[in-house]
Amino acid sequence: MSTAKRKEILFLWDGENWNPNGDILTGNAPRYDTDAQLALVTDVRVKRTIRDFIDLRDKNPKNRIFIKTYMDEDGKYFLDAKSAIKREIPDIEKKKKDEIKQIVKDNFIDIRAFGAVIPIQDKGSKKAAAKDEEKTEKDDSSTGESLTGAVQFKMSKSIHKVTPVELQGSGAFASSYDEKDTKKQKSNKTFREETYLPYAMFATYGIVDAFNAKANDFTEDDFVVIRDALWKGTQNLITRSKIGQKSRLLLVIEHDDDAGLVGDLNNLLTISETIEDRARNISDLELGFDKLIDKINGVKSALNVNYICDDEFFSQYSTKFPNTWKRILL
Repeated sequence: MSTAKRKEILFLWDGENWNPNGDILTGNAPRYDTDAQLALVTDVRVKRTIRDFIDLRDKNPKNRIFIKTYMDEDGKYFLDAKSAIKREIPDIEKKKKDEIKQIVKDNFIDIRAFGAVIPIQDKGSKKAAAKDEEKTEKDDSSTGESLTGAVQFKMSKSIHKVTPVELQGSGAFASSYDEKDTKKQKSNKTFREETYLPYAMFATYGIVDAFNAKANDFTEDDFVVIRDALWKGTQNLITRSKIGQKSRLLLVIEHDDDAGLVGDLNNLLTISETIEDRARNISDLELGFDKLIDKINGVKSALNVNYICDDEFFSQYSTKFPNTWKRILL
């Protein structure tokens, strides 16, 4: 299996009446840049979508997911990385740091792809450090091994202005109930407020770094798994706030230079008419790709351009794509 080459990713996806990435600091309202009037989605949310899809659907033992929610023997949730790695790697206390790192890379595709700080320490290092207080402090502060992921995403943003909408509703159960006081029964019904986006199309930009791919043993086969999970996971995230998400276009530029770069792909699309914040579905947008195509054509290292595209988007925009771009069917 060959190490993954340098790549750039542009992923377009959209939804209607939804909340693609709630912010707990604002009552779980969609993340939003108030100055630019653009909706936002963090790289953490994108990676979570990929992880969850692989965790549920991929049974390859090399493609296990490490960063996830764990439960102890009593059925209680815990988020302790030290406990998690002890569960995943039997007899970890008897293994050396390099051995643990290799086991992690061999078994967890999300570590190979996205990296992590792994809480590991060389066998016997604590015992040796006990002889010297200063050395003990140094060892205790360096028990985590940092692995930088081969695949990184920027903060995603909507390609057009969006105005969030607030909605109020009532719950079925009262917040407090008194079986003898009928007035209190009626007046204490619970109420909820939520904020959603009427419509938004997002542009997600990512890079596969060839140097970190080599360091993490991230292969071309691994990239295909990540790519397909990004596409399929996005539109199969069936929750109340995210049902109806659609993957529209996933463009992959492969470079023959490990430092090759087109860059800023998410900002190279144009909208032919100013729609302000009135878009309510994909038919309200008219995207332009000339700027993106010209920038790609101007970079000599951009060896291959492949893309995945849903049928609706393809029928609307395929005539704008160069013949050199190759469509991949999943």
